[in-house]
Amino acid sequence: MPAVRIISWNIFNFAAGKNGVLSRADSTERMLEVVHPATGAAACDIFVIIEPVTKKAKVGAIATGGGPTGGTQILGMLQSRATGGADWAVADTLCIYSKTKGETVLVFYRTPVVTISAGPVLLSNVAAVMPNWRILNVRESCPFHITFSLTGSGTTFELIAQHAPSPSYGHANNRKANVGVQQVGVHASVTGNTRVVYLGDLNLCGVPDPTLAPACDLTGHDDDRTTLNNLGMTLVAGEDRSSLKKGAAQYTTYREHAYDNILAKGHTAVANAAVIDLIAPLITTYQLTKPGAIAANVFASKSLFYKVRIGKNRGISDHLPIKVTVTF
Repeated sequence: MPAVRIISWNIFNFAAGKNGVLSRADSTERMLEVVHPATGAAACDIFVIIEPVTKKAKVGAIATGGGPTGGTQILGMLQSRATGGADWAVADTLCIYSKTKGETVLVFYRTPVVTISAGPVLLSNVAAVMPNWRILNVRESCPFHITFSLTGSGTTFELIAQHAPSPSYGHANNRKANVGVQQVGVHASVTGNTRVVYLGDLNLCGVPDPTLAPACDLTGHDDDRTTLNNLGMTLVAGEDRSSLKKGAAQYTTYREHAYDNILAKGHTAVANAAVIDLIAPLITTYQLTKPGAIAANVFASKSLFYKVRIGKNRGISDHLPIKVTVTF
């Protein structure tokens, strides 16, 4: 059976004005190289961007503004790199959350490998109001659901992408992240389908040893791993830290939480699960001419850490991309 290579990356303001990734050629190029290098083949078959900003809109409506506009731009750039013809496409963008601004999910895919057979739609856990993902009496971002078909075999699988509440805002939101993700596991889109990939910035940390990982709210990562391990799916990518520190980041400890996760069920094999560490090569190159420890002020510069870590007029995101290859 064909294998599907997937990359998931939280890039919340990649197209948001002068501080967005697409406003800087170097950041745009660095992002594109992860997905489809300028020379060579595409590095993935499905590329999901979590949390891009949109204009405020009704949840479930077609999203507009920076994120979707940027998605159109990125699609054109990916098409220009496709050596066998224009084989990239992008799913419709729906507003998954809206308060002062909106939020969406961008899903790019290669048509020689997969096509969309249904969706996208937003999942709801409140029957009376559609779409609505209500957790602990607070309306949160709706999970984004697409049914893909493998080109050739016709085998279908579900892709569900979510941005869960962030525990960085305290006890209540860590609890909401756990409860919200638990409800995906019992949703009909998961329980009623044989093959599912569930991914995103779930704000639940899968790092194996909580004593070595930064502390979360509540009792820490034990709660998060309990949730991730009881969804009826296998955590196939997410046990490595993928978020990037700020402020006190050092070249030896610049990754923080393993909040970016990919789970799957109904697969026959998984491979190549990893965080794509864009910082490590910069450190290696720097130390070729200047071996040894890197001073904090040097590491936290536009030539090293802030080539990737988002800041004012610099970088890409506060998350690194994660990847996995899934065979159904």
